[in-house]
Amino acid sequence: MEPIPAFTILCALLHTVSSLKCLTCTAEDWASCLGTEATCDASVSSCVSAISTVLTGGGKRVTKVFRSCYPTALCDKPVSFNVTTSSGHVSLKCCQTDSCNTEHVTASEDRPLAKLECYGSFGVKPKCRSKVKCSASEDHCLKIGTEGRREDGVKGCVSKSLCDVDSPASRFIQDSLTGRRFCCKTKDCNSARPLDPSSLLILIPLSAFFL
Repeated sequence: MEPIPAFTILCALLHTVSSLKCLTCTAEDWASCLGTEATCDASVSSCVSAISTVLTGGGKRVTKVFRSCYPTALCDKPVSFNVTTSSGHVSLKCCQTDSCNTEHVTASEDRPLAKLECYGSFGVKPKCRSKVKCSASEDHCLKIGTEGRREDGVKGCVSKSLCDVDSPASRFIQDSLTGRRFCCKTKDCNSARPLDPSSLLILIPLSAFFL
């Protein structure tokens, strides 16, 4: 009987290593978000507890809490946006052991102003020239609209973590930002220019978010 190669044994041992397990839930408050344990994707090494606060155009405040698997690389990345008629901010805390995301995170507002200023609008406003002063965590200007249309869509400030189409951070803001996204990082760069097809980011359906 031939000996089993050491490399094969090592691969088998690595395969048996368990992936991280995190509590998962979405609710309106922590008392309702007890969470059920789920196994994360092998590439995910953190669990997260997060609370998002979104202010709608009518002045309504919508709060959601989340427990989930979360990429470690995003744990220290801000999640915030302001599109004049709606704004939102997410507070989160990560940990790296099985089912460790039991903390009740408290919502905090991130309103200190940064130097960045962007055009802000909502809907079809051909002559819109309003401006939005971005918060400290909003380091990009945003435009959401239809390719080839110069003035329609939504404009404002956003954190880079919400520009990335594959970012789980988009889950925290639910459907507050939907459609094709164009992000840039210089003052007033989201003006009436047509959307660049090579830069368009399509928001994946939230139902497709996976752990």
